Amino acid sequence: MSHTGNVRNKLKIARLLQTHPATALHHPATVEFTPQHLNTRLRRFPLIYLKPVAGCESKGIFRVARSGNRFYLNSGGKTVLVFRKKGELIRHLQKRTAGRRYMIQQGILSETPNGTHFDIRMHLIRLGGRWVVGGTAARVASPGAVVAGLSRGGRAKPLAFLLNRLLGMNPKTARLVRNRLEAAGIRAAGVIGACFPEKKELAVDLGMDPQKKPWIFEVNHVRPSLNVFRKADPAAYRRILLLRGKTKKGSRPVGVPGSTKKKS
Repeated sequence: MSHTGNVRNKLKIARLLQTHPATALHHPATVEFTPQHLNTRLRRFPLIYLKPVAGCESKGIFRVARSGNRFYLNSGGKTVLVFRKKGELIRHLQKRTAGRRYMIQQGILSETPNGTHFDIRMHLIRLGGRWVVGGTAARVASPGAVVAGLSRGGRAKPLAFLLNRLLGMNPKTARLVRNRLEAAGIRAAGVIGACFPEKKELAVDLGMDPQKKPWIFEVNHVRPSLNVFRKADPAAYRRILLLRGKTKKGSRPVGVPGSTKKKS
């Protein structure tokens, strides 16, 4: 099935991912921003993010954490606003988001033991009707940041550095986690790629909660930036360029893979 429209629309992508059986269990609950939806999400989740539907480079994102009867709002700077009343927070966010379409996403504690946020960028390329993982790298947020994007001060690190050094995993656990991340990324690419068969490259941003469960944060389209790989993993960067060259030979559209794995 092919969908018309722009794959840049993050709300549309989120709806596809959270309703498809291949990805639903690994996608944070996401709805369009309205005062009513914000009210229910603040009751349901201790942590939420507000993201622009057409945003890029992690700009304009708000993080709201609930603790007891207080709400803590951070928009990426050093200042954290504290609200005692939910209504005041909702009115404040209505003003901050006026004139721009936003979505509300369940927050996932994708953090190192010292509380530093991280995410994982996975670049996938469609070859011969299947999605192949070209590279995977970590992005570690700067202190106090709400997102880990490099444009917002995040640091590019090899995935092995994140798993082994920052998260303290042994080699066996790290291999298991890597396999889970790749499986989630391939499923996400399969779902979105089936709806947009003209896309030959996708980048999936993933997180991982304290129970080591992978979560699909976003899927980015068409020639996503390779900067994180250039900085963190030059071998992966070269592999992506090599695979990108192979796509010029053409590949057929692919459906959602049931058990597709990367070639070793």
